[in-house]
Amino acid sequence: MSIPIRQSACKRSGSLPVGHRTSLVWHRFSTGARTGWKPVPRVLQRAARVLLVAILTIGESVLPCVAQTPEKKETPGAGSEVSKEEFQIPADEKTAAEIDQLVPKLNAPAYTERQSATDRLKEIGAPAFPKLRSTYLATDELEIRLRVEEIIRSAYMDHHVYSGHPFMGVQLGAVDNRDPKIAVPPATPAVQIKKIFEDTAAKRAGLKEGDILTAQDGVPLRGTGNDLVTTFSQGIARRTPGSRLVVTVLRENGPEDVEVILGRLPADTAQAGRFVGLPEKVERAKERFDPWWEFHFRESKQKTPSSTGR
Repeated sequence: MSIPIRQSACKRSGSLPVGHRTSLVWHRFSTGARTGWKPVPRVLQRAARVLLVAILTIGESVLPCVAQTPEKKETPGAGSEVSKEEFQIPADEKTAAEIDQLVPKLNAPAYTERQSATDRLKEIGAPAFPKLRSTYLATDELEIRLRVEEIIRSAYMDHHVYSGHPFMGVQLGAVDNRDPKIAVPPATPAVQIKKIFEDTAAKRAGLKEGDILTAQDGVPLRGTGNDLVTTFSQGIARRTPGSRLVVTVLRENGPEDVEVILGRLPADTAQAGRFVGLPEKVERAKERFDPWWEFHFRESKQKTPSSTGR
């Protein structure tokens, strides 16, 4: 005959001691309580009782319960690892005065005024961070807080990704030389400008659509086909906005060196196209933003006394 024994529960605060649980199980077994069985003879009761006590006692010592405590995940970038340089970028006197005028307009009655202030603060970027943070921490107005977060997120990405990514302002492709006046030497690796964007470094340098580029800073391009476009783009991506790049252009009068002062990548242009190394920069910046925001805005707000004084 198998003896039904209730499985011992984990010993925790408020549970029955071993002796009490033994008595409870034993009472149900020996009297047939809640089972509908007939009472068991005394000899078998004594033997079973000894066995029951042994099982429950051993179970408590050999199979202790282990509390399943959720693993505490470390917040990446917490404390000293979080960047603070974004708040150390100064604004000139004129810009600082403009920031002071724009921030209160984030809660203006007219939507157009609120949106105009939001867009302009995004353009100003990091120099507005200190004023935006102090405003966020001092208010519970949902409209202001949502707009501050929108501005900060956009300006953070611009500061860490787009403003640091150089931009020449051209769309390149394989050479399709249909101009008989321009002689491309045989087997010369080159790329051709298919399009030039307005108000960009290439436009300001005097480059034109159809120009054939054969070298960067006097170093001839290497590769074939589309690899040449990638090589040229990588040469730009390794630089910084404001740096100078000399490209060799094939024109009617022969090779000509043109100096280009690289600009910074506009965010709208970046989102509309593909740029070497940019997707990786975007992903890294997105991963860093949330802990950065928590540290500078959420945690700081918890430490700041409520504006209501309660």
